[in-house]
Amino acid sequence: MRMKNMFLLWIMCVAFIAAGLSFQTISYPQETKALPSVVKIGFLYPKTGDLAAIGQGLLDGALAAAYRANQTYDFDVQLVLGDSASGSKDTAQASAQSILDEGVKVIVGAAASASTLAVQEKTVPAKVPLISYASTSPSITDLDDNGYVFRVVASDAFQGQALAQLVLDKGVKKVVVVNRDDAYGNGIADQFKKSFTEKGGTVLDHLTYATDANSFQTEISTIKSKNPEGVVLIAFVSDGTQFFSEAKAENINVKWFGADGIADEALTNSSAIKDYLNGNLFGTAPAAGSDAPSGTTTKYDQYESDLQQVGGSKGIFGDYAYDAVLLAAAAIDKAGKYDGTAIRDAIYQLGKEGFVGATGTKSFDCAGDPISQLYKLWKAQDGAVVTEKVINFEGTTSAATGPCSAAGTPGFELWMALPLLGLLSIPIVVKKRRK
Repeated sequence: MRMKNMFLLWIMCVAFIAAGLSFQTISYPQETKALPSVVKIGFLYPKTGDLAAIGQGLLDGALAAAYRANQTYDFDVQLVLGDSASGSKDTAQASAQSILDEGVKVIVGAAASASTLAVQEKTVPAKVPLISYASTSPSITDLDDNGYVFRVVASDAFQGQALAQLVLDKGVKKVVVVNRDDAYGNGIADQFKKSFTEKGGTVLDHLTYATDANSFQTEISTIKSKNPEGVVLIAFVSDGTQFFSEAKAENINVKWFGADGIADEALTNSSAIKDYLNGNLFGTAPAAGSDAPSGTTTKYDQYESDLQQVGGSKGIFGDYAYDAVLLAAAAIDKAGKYDGTAIRDAIYQLGKEGFVGATGTKSFDCAGDPISQLYKLWKAQDGAVVTEKVINFEGTTSAATGPCSAAGTPGFELWMALPLLGLLSIPIVVKKRRK
């Protein structure tokens, strides 16, 4: 009987201690750090390489955002520029390291997915957030980055599905897929194939080409032999223009489809292929703020006004670059200190609150991806890229307040309770054995 009472007393003591630990509030003094009068935001853009044609428009968007931030916050934004050189991993990483060496705690960029994948190898170990404005490869979602990589444009897991539906809606059920052999090209091509075949379409062949290819006769010969109804070409402006020029010379008569990489008048208005593509090239692209449906909240008018203030001009993904820099500045202000981890956490919180930019509302899942995306369905018409329709694609994830790796981590109370539970088991086992 006495042993039983002692055992009950033991249980009550342990329960009391555990309860005290569970409900105890521990307060720590909060460190406040005043922001400097000038804060640096890194900006990586393709000054050279395959995407150099859109580089200036991206930079103009970033400069416009810096101007807006300087009118809004108690600090001035200084952009520290670097060349992501879309085709060179070494150049992109060297530019990122140079920016980090200046003590920069948040970087916006890069454009090409391959560049962003290269750059994050430098920024993640440094605990510096990286916010891409144009990288859409699905492989970015699965990075082991502890929540330091974000993007204000959705994964091509979304765009591949939208492109598949567009091709079918145009009455095309048999296609050849051709793409540049990099993270962007392979990512969207794979997602397209998966969705297209699930919806009843047939992929007759899937061809890839080296990113530095300067001739496409092999690919074009294969297309001719397969006799498809359409061809899906995932390319950038420079290689896309060359591909279409050679296809025209070989009298390839199909419907052409593409994605955001060629949704540019630098390609559709090229004198060599303008007539060839007129009314016969269709595609998808993340919608600009100007394409947003009625009732969608955006700050596109503000973007246009700020561009005028800095003497800039519109360009493909320029409004997304604007949003990424604005987000970085807003996160610095919200964090209240110039610290990479604090800025990362503030980005998640801004997303949860529904950060609004030129391209609409941006909320992020725990992988740093937007949870929804506006896409425009476009066609080449008289040299221009004309929007036929805008659709809103919503994923299945919800807005998060932190990175995936932080989800489900046991708190202080649980870690303290576990040893106590271990101690509690000892007398129980001993008593049963004595019986």
